[in-house]
Parts: sequence; structure tokens; C-alpha cells
Amino acid sequence: MRPNPLKAKMARGEPVAGVWMLANDPHVIGVIAEAGFDYVMLDREHTTLSTDRLELLVRACDAAGICPLARVPSEAKPDVLPVLEAGVQGIVAPQIETAEQARDLVRVSRYHPLGARGMYWISYNSGYGALPASEYYAAANRELLVCAQIETVTGVENAAAIAAVEGLDCLFIGPSDLSQSLGVPGDFDHPALAEAVAATLAATRAAGKWGGIMATSLEPTPGWIDAGALLLGWGIDVTWLQEKLRAEATRLAGGSSWRRLA
Repeated sequence: MRPNPLKAKMARGEPVAGVWMLANDPHVIGVIAEAGFDYVMLDREHTTLSTDRLELLVRACDAAGICPLARVPSEAKPDVLPVLEAGVQGIVAPQIETAEQARDLVRVSRYHPLGARGMYWISYNSGYGALPASEYYAAANRELLVCAQIETVTGVENAAAIAAVEGLDCLFIGPSDLSQSLGVPGDFDHPALAEAVAATLAATRAAGKWGGIMATSLEPTPGWIDAGALLLGWGIDVTWLQEKLRAEATRLAGGSSWRRLA
């Protein structure tokens, strides 16, 4: 398996930042890479992204020089294994609430001795078998980034136990779902959310693991990084496209006789 630049960078104590994709277009990947971001998150939880399309997007990431990660629908083997075989360099499993779920995620993601992932190496990840099997299995265990997404009150309460699971690299906080679980949906400035984020990051750091978070604004980000949130999600592709297009339409309407269609 090819080296993972995200793990290398975070191992040096440096944050990494990426964009979460809904458009699933290789040209968008190229634009994100050219802008200088570290990774693209290909989302299989909230989009209809197929395995065939995922494989093509992974190749586009490699061609553009940006790290491909994917959010899977769950920690179950049928959701995880096809994504790994497509060649992503890291996965995020949503709604992890217990250490047992985290162990299940590691079990289907890692090869022996950390897990029990089905042994197969004649794939893109190994150069279609060019890398000897024993070298590939060791490299895959070393280079794959495995993240549990903490999005509920229960997940926060069990963060220490989840972070302690061997083979898990990162606890990634999802503020939107976490705010809903806390009873303050969408209120990203609520003290309860800030407390939950801080508690999760503290438990993660105590276990010697990396934290991560989907950033909602720039203001708290330096503090999150200092607390161990080195894996930053920095926006969504279609949201940025919408914001820019709306701004341009407003600018055009304000400086010409053009008006939107009624």
C-alpha cells in the first residue's frame, strides 16, 4: 500500500485539512488539490456514490496528488471492505458509540495481528500483486488511517474506551449530529457542544490518538488543534460552489440590468 502522507504529517504533530465531497467529480478533486488541501473525503454515508465511481475518484486523487479518504455508512464489513479495496487511504465510520463498535471497525479494516480483514492483495493497493503479500499486509496495517466518528452523547461518554481500542487511529467529531444529540441542533456556539468537543478531544489525547473535527468556523480551530484535533474537515465542495455562485449572481444583478428568472 502506498505511503499515507496524512499519517506522516500528523505523526509530526502537524494538522491536516481536507474538503468533504458531495459532487463526486474528478475535476472538483483536481481543483481541491490545486488549492493546496491535504485530502478529499469521499462520502458514502449521505450520497449515492457507487463503488465503481469511488474507484475512479481514488485514481483521480492519486493523479492530482491528494489523499483519498472515505466515510463509510457503518462499521459493518459489507460497508467497509469494498471501500478499502477501492484504494482509499483512510476511512471514517459514523455514529460510533461504544468500544465494541470500534473493535468491529478495526477487525474488518486491519489485517492480522490487529484485525481479521479478508486477505486479498491482487489489487490497486498492491500494484496488482507486484508487492509481495507479506509486505502488502504489513504496509496496509501501517498506512491505513482508521477513524471513529463521535456524533452522539453516548459516543462522548464512551470516548475514552473507544480511543483505547488498539488499531484505531483517530476520533473524529461530527458537530452537527452531536449538537442534535445534545438537544441543541445546529447551535454550534452552544456551551454544551463546546464541552462535549473538549471532553472528547481530552479523552482522545490521553489515549495517545489523534483527534479530528468537522470545523464550523475559524474562530475555535486553533484551540481544537492545540487540544489534538489534527484531522480537520474544512468545508463541503457544493456548499462553497453555491456560496460563490450566489455571490456572483448578486454582483451581476447589482451592476447590470440582468435579473434572475422569475
